[in-house]
Amino acid sequence: MDTGCRKWQIGGFLFTSAVGSLLHFTYDWSGKNPVVGAFSAVNESTWEHMKLLFVPLLLVALAAAIFGGHCRGYWTAKLAGALVGLLLIPMLYYGYTESLGVHVTWVDIGIFFVAAAVAFLLESHLTKHLPMRSSALQAVAAALFAALAVLFVWFTYAPPHLPIFLDPITGTYGI
Repeated sequence: MDTGCRKWQIGGFLFTSAVGSLLHFTYDWSGKNPVVGAFSAVNESTWEHMKLLFVPLLLVALAAAIFGGHCRGYWTAKLAGALVGLLLIPMLYYGYTESLGVHVTWVDIGIFFVAAAVAFLLESHLTKHLPMRSSALQAVAAALFAALAVLFVWFTYAPPHLPIFLDPITGTYGI
């Protein structure tokens, strides 16, 4: 993997960690502005915490694609990293809370950072080791990444009434 690609991935992890943490608060800071809610956590549901990972991942992906951090198999690697990171959040959260019967805030925070690290490590591995050069495959991966972005926004305003979308504090869904 070239050095430029590695720098984007390290910087991307740092950006995702910082911005994702801040996005936990920006909706409240905005006075609960529904436009800000499109990219910030609007409640304490697991889905909204997954958004905290996805939004910075999307911003890094777009910035790297525009400004030169475009690596081999770029969108396929980005999509795979994002999906694995996003899946880790509910798996680890529900895994520890259901098995131990407790909820610990610092563990939740740690889960976010682990999911971000795994997303970028997987992306790094894929861009280095897999020969994913097909432009058709890249186009499909980019389209799926975009579809995920649409779902995160859509489900902020019209979430299904499923446990992953339920705010455990207020008992409500979405905005």
